[in-house]
Amino acid sequence: MDEFWNNGLKYNNRYGMWIHEGHSDFEYSDGEEIENRLFAIVSSASDVSLHSQELRSKCIDWPSSYHLHPSRANLLRSFEKHINGSVLEVGAGCGAITRYLGETGIEVAAVEGSLNRARIAAARTRDQQNVTVINANFNDLNISQKFNFVLLIGVLEYAGAFSDSTNPHVELLKKAKSHLKDDGVLIIAIENQLGLKYFAGALEDHLNKRMVGLHNHYPNPGVRTWGLGELDGYIKSSGFPLTHYAYPFPDYKFPRLLLRQKSLNEGPIINTTALIRQVLSGDMQIDPSRMQFAQECVHEAAQRNGLTAELSNSFLILASENPNVMERISNDSIAAEFYSTNRQKIYCKSTQFIVQDQDILVTTCMLHPNESREHLSSNQFQYVMCPEQPSYERGNPLSTEFQDIVSQEGWTLRAVFELLSEHLNFIYSLENGHSPQGNLDLSLAVSGSFIDAVPINVLRGVNGLVLIDQEWRYRADISYLYLLFRSITVLFRCCSFIAMPADSTIRTQKAVFSELFRFFGHDLNRNEVENFLLIEAAFMDEVLGYPVDPIPYDDWAEFVCPYSEFHSSRDIRSIEQHVSDLQNLAGRYMDQIRWLESENERRRLQEEDLNNQITALKADLYDKIASKSAIESNLKKENENLKILLSNFLLRDHERR
Repeated sequence: MDEFWNNGLKYNNRYGMWIHEGHSDFEYSDGEEIENRLFAIVSSASDVSLHSQELRSKCIDWPSSYHLHPSRANLLRSFEKHINGSVLEVGAGCGAITRYLGETGIEVAAVEGSLNRARIAAARTRDQQNVTVINANFNDLNISQKFNFVLLIGVLEYAGAFSDSTNPHVELLKKAKSHLKDDGVLIIAIENQLGLKYFAGALEDHLNKRMVGLHNHYPNPGVRTWGLGELDGYIKSSGFPLTHYAYPFPDYKFPRLLLRQKSLNEGPIINTTALIRQVLSGDMQIDPSRMQFAQECVHEAAQRNGLTAELSNSFLILASENPNVMERISNDSIAAEFYSTNRQKIYCKSTQFIVQDQDILVTTCMLHPNESREHLSSNQFQYVMCPEQPSYERGNPLSTEFQDIVSQEGWTLRAVFELLSEHLNFIYSLENGHSPQGNLDLSLAVSGSFIDAVPINVLRGVNGLVLIDQEWRYRADISYLYLLFRSITVLFRCCSFIAMPADSTIRTQKAVFSELFRFFGHDLNRNEVENFLLIEAAFMDEVLGYPVDPIPYDDWAEFVCPYSEFHSSRDIRSIEQHVSDLQNLAGRYMDQIRWLESENERRRLQEEDLNNQITALKADLYDKIASKSAIESNLKKENENLKILLSNFLLRDHERR
């Protein structure tokens, strides 16, 4: 593609990419320190492939996960067989999607306005000859080449921030269309202004504020998103009469589930709610304690009322003016696809729900079937390929019942215990052929083949409980104690919202686990927990493919359960009132103390004044006593003198006679 990009572009040998002459760098960044760290990670990595364990181990926060994690590519996997020829990716960022597209073998031209991000993308694709990275403002590129696909992944919402046009989003759509071949397809991924998570209290993704999108308080000019109807209108008015929508959950950034439109249509449908409820807690941008309600519970009513699409947190849209292309895409037999990609490459898979003869076929596809399977069995764990299911098992996982329990304010651990008890009794009956006699003894051993038999993999179907998706086995027996520990852990992790329980004093993870174990008649101790955490860490070592340190016991024990602040408002108001009363009482005591202190000071001054007066009186008295003594001494002398005078007078008088 060198000759094509020579016009207005200069190749930068240092970064291995093209730079548009006169381009002013975008003021759009995660921060220089973060992006320099990302560049250092990617440029020094020996493996920059999509599923690089080296890069995935560096996903320690939101920016590194967003730019490096292989799950980003799940957005396009369902349409991979349709994406061919050449692709123009606008707003490539740090190359997460670019890398995936390059590995499919197609020609990719990736345009990114930020120099820092473009150099990271170039480093991420440095070994892919079919990928060209360009640092430029897409609006300033005057190019004549046509592409089979143009991608706007997380880009359309920023149109107003980087354009002076009065209708920047429409202009961007039209410019994208100008670069498409006659049978070309535009692919858009964008957040939904009316996404359910925003009603639930999530911060708007771009502006980091509550309700700003719902209230339509977007800055002008600046970033903004739209709802389904408005967005579809803009796309069609920009020259794309035909559109095909898909709905990624929890959103398009890290999709674990992609619902196709046919999964929402009348006819043979799947239980979309059950699938959605499994993935919403994976939204890393959500703080469960700030949520006002449980999205997972609301989606059930949304499905019944045909609102799943309108309330989806984000959209994936394919648009074209070519009916043959759109018909081929729309007639795809995949109704939904569930992804498991937060694991090492050999274990990454997708589960497809395929419409077939008025029924749903469930099939598991390894994303890298040609990878060596030598490591599918470790010393402790064994991976088992899940067989193809001849028909779709309709039902809800027990995890959805747990979500229903903890989404109600005033829920109890007793209700959770009853659900867990039913679950463990079911596992016992599978292994032993009958239910336990009386209360289940948690110290009993159970086959390691049940290590994955957690509530999220147990369906309550038409004919009772059914165990599904058992892809992991432990090579030794495990105890029901450990299976219970795993089950509680998984259940709480699958919630994007937890209301305040009846006993609001049970706040720490240790308190919750200990209380639930006591219901089973067992006192959970530190040694048991530390052992369970070691097994969990070893399990994650196997799944991820790199060492994972076990969670320290104190960190595990002191973790505070993310009960919703909204649903605990009454408790908070009660506590706040109590604190206010205490503050008022303390205020009164302080006033009394200050009055006593002032009285004490006044009396001290009075005492000091009296002491001064006494001292002065004493001094005056001493002076008077001294004066009296002097007078008395003088009088005595005068008296002696008078006696002498009188004696002399009498003597002379006698002599005269």
